[in-house]
Amino acid sequence: MSARILAFLLALCLISSSDAGEGRYLDIGDSRLYFDVSGEGVPLVLLHGALQEHGDWGENLTAFAERYQVIALDSRGQGRSSISATELSYNLLAADVIALLDHLAIERAHVVGLSDGANTALLLAMTRPERLLSIVCVGANARADEDAVDPRMIERVRNQDLDALAQQIKQKYIHHPNPERLPEFLANMQNMLLTQPNWTADDLGHASTRTLLMGGDRDYIRQEHTLEMFRALPNASLCFVPSTGHTVPQQNPALFMEIVVGFLEAGDDK
Repeated sequence: MSARILAFLLALCLISSSDAGEGRYLDIGDSRLYFDVSGEGVPLVLLHGALQEHGDWGENLTAFAERYQVIALDSRGQGRSSISATELSYNLLAADVIALLDHLAIERAHVVGLSDGANTALLLAMTRPERLLSIVCVGANARADEDAVDPRMIERVRNQDLDALAQQIKQKYIHHPNPERLPEFLANMQNMLLTQPNWTADDLGHASTRTLLMGGDRDYIRQEHTLEMFRALPNASLCFVPSTGHTVPQQNPALFMEIVVGFLEAGDDK
């Protein structure tokens, strides 16, 4: 399961969301991606977790926009972005981010990602570091095996009733352009989560971008795995947030902002 449990995300599907800025669209192949732009300053891209949408950053989105030009993306098939027939992969999601930066004529940006978004940020650091200022990865995992993720979560994803989950998600994605295709999309995502990523320590060693790894101390991503990633990354800081699980930005938004802004500003001063 890559670090995302579809059963757990049943609850996330009902998180209230908010918009902070100007909504736009970008056409890439057979997908139309929605993104929101707000604030001014150094560019900062927000990448949400699986089965969320850009508005789930909530008060964090608004707070970031007071300091940065925030570009908050709805990933393929999620939020207001259309469902693509292309097989989902982190390579595809990372390419979408680069296409968005190109579209906005942004040379380099900070990237803050949660869960799937964190994995996408990590892949960008490994493959396109010249486009990044820094990355913040919350709830990331480098592998999809039981040494990285609690096996109970993997089993839940494998056995999830996707039709029932699709009905739940429709309640959240009220502006989704292809709601009838959500079961198809969920099967595509399930396959990705059960098989990706598969990065080695050597792979992570190529991620020279300044990185903050963040996890909740009650996350289903194993702390030992997060420490393994931290040791492999050549330019990383590490933070475990107390009394939180996988979705630190939603569970403790004030502390999340304090830590992340401190990290970003420390890099800006250098």
